[in-house]
Amino acid sequence: MRKIHVFLLGLTGLLTAFPAGGQPRLEAAGYVTRLGVEGEPFIIRGGELGNSSASSMDYMEAVWPQLAAMNVNTVLAPVYWELIEPAEGNFDFTLVAALIEAARERDQKLVLLWFGAWKNSMSSYVPAWVRQDEARFPRGRGKDGETEEILTAFSRANLEADKAAFAALMRHVERVDGNRQTVIRVQVENEVGTLSKDNPESVLRMGDWVLTCRHDYTLGWSPEAANEDWPHTAAIIVRAEPATFCFAGTGVVITVAPADDESLKAGILHAEEGHFEDGAWHRGRVLNGDQTHQRRHLRIPGGDFRIHRFSLYEYGRFGEQ
Repeated sequence: MRKIHVFLLGLTGLLTAFPAGGQPRLEAAGYVTRLGVEGEPFIIRGGELGNSSASSMDYMEAVWPQLAAMNVNTVLAPVYWELIEPAEGNFDFTLVAALIEAARERDQKLVLLWFGAWKNSMSSYVPAWVRQDEARFPRGRGKDGETEEILTAFSRANLEADKAAFAALMRHVERVDGNRQTVIRVQVENEVGTLSKDNPESVLRMGDWVLTCRHDYTLGWSPEAANEDWPHTAAIIVRAEPATFCFAGTGVVITVAPADDESLKAGILHAEEGHFEDGAWHRGRVLNGDQTHQRRHLRIPGGDFRIHRFSLYEYGRFGEQ
């Protein structure tokens, strides 16, 4: 009974009213952060549309009843750069306005997903006038120099074009929905990164193990920008024991493999974050799950400096029956 009582006290705190008026907002409430919409706490029961669903209101006619049947109160819906700016500087928000109106008629809230310069690491939603002008809007390139279907993040023209379109979208939403709060959140960009090519790497053999260090260039690669705009990256790897290493650095991803048997694989047996003090290791977080890519690699994002201590093991010796 005590646990239920404590939970209800917490719930009471969550349900206290927000200040009246204003835009949807996030606000600290004790040990949590809550979302307020129209001056009241709001809990999202969300459903996400398919990538192309919101490109046609006719197609959406069959989708709205499905969302209602699932008792959804909020819909995550893409907005497509190529559809709102078919020609540079000429914006058409007919589709966005129709989406907002349709959601409003069905008492649904919207979270808009901006499919702009990137989506799933690719630039598949940019307008044709951007896609076809590579001289002005340069692409990322792999380490072999091959052009990718990805706008490089190291281009001022790419930034300004995407920014102008997104800002126009936000002005439109404010104009048609600012006082109605049908749109309660906006995701600024979606899944930025470069997945199709290997990043520049260094391969180290340390005892029975091979450690591959790749620069964590997650925003695209452009040879023209490599010497000037590249995030600073550095790593130091020290072998402490036969299968234990210390890794300090920033902007680096490390993957591992056994040195002498290609039929086997190496996994991360244990990993932790911490620091050295007076020559002694002081453990912080124990790393697992997303922090080790399910025990497949270690990553320190660019701009952060961290120290990891990790141990390796090999597996696959008994994989064949």
